[in-house]
Amino acid sequence: MSILHQACSGFRSYATETRGYIPGPNTSGYKLRGVTPSNTESDRTEPITDDDWMSPALGRAMTLPAKKLDRLLDIFANKFRCPSNPHFYDYIYPNQGTLPAASTIPYSSYSAPFAMHYYWDYTHANSNGQPNGARFGNSYDMLVDIRPANHKFKTVTLGSQSMKVAATEGSRYIDSNGRISFNRDGGSAYGGNFMNRSPLLNVEYPNNGNPYKFSTYPNLHSDSARYAYRHLNESMNMVFFDGHAENKTSLDSRRAAYWVPSGSKVVSLNGIGDKSVKLNQIVE
Repeated sequence: MSILHQACSGFRSYATETRGYIPGPNTSGYKLRGVTPSNTESDRTEPITDDDWMSPALGRAMTLPAKKLDRLLDIFANKFRCPSNPHFYDYIYPNQGTLPAASTIPYSSYSAPFAMHYYWDYTHANSNGQPNGARFGNSYDMLVDIRPANHKFKTVTLGSQSMKVAATEGSRYIDSNGRISFNRDGGSAYGGNFMNRSPLLNVEYPNNGNPYKFSTYPNLHSDSARYAYRHLNESMNMVFFDGHAENKTSLDSRRAAYWVPSGSKVVSLNGIGDKSVKLNQIVE
């Protein structure tokens, strides 16, 4: 809970300095699309990948290292290491630059929800003046919701800050064999090691990397219980944009309003974790 409170404090400080914008692939990480990973020295607030919100939000406050790889390892092993997360990565995606062995890299403890940081499609990017090079959602997300056209990755366009999750436990990528993999590609379209689709989406157990799966509804898959719902009674911690944190059970954590901006529309019920929503419902 303490670590998540720090994360939200960083989000809020960043927004104060950037006219309300939050760090993410279409803001702080925009220029990193397609950049080859390296261990060059940089400002400690520069994102390691385009999905890295931790460095921009907390690089100075937590005195993260200047070198990118050192910074990433410090985040995962020390500064953002949940005491209830004892896991290390099983393998590394190819072409990720020079890295230590996967078994020596601690599994990322926290993620930000994907939908708060990505455009839905070109139309929504266009309405915000970013038709080219913007980072978009993907087929998994498009089955479930549409981000409103006026969403600008600002705290004021998220909706009620007491209902919108800034960061939570659990990180992708978990494959169909339960192996967790490491990826620090400069422009990851699926959240990299810093973001994921949230408990709202993909609740069954296909090979999609999301750490919030059921095996047979409403029972969690063992991977989800191990990597995300790792606290008492299979619960997880999350922090909201207004600064308060909560502990939620697997079913309570799947409320649609937590994970997508207000005004999003439910366009399919396939694989959606919140069983209370209806088709074409507008999310509060």
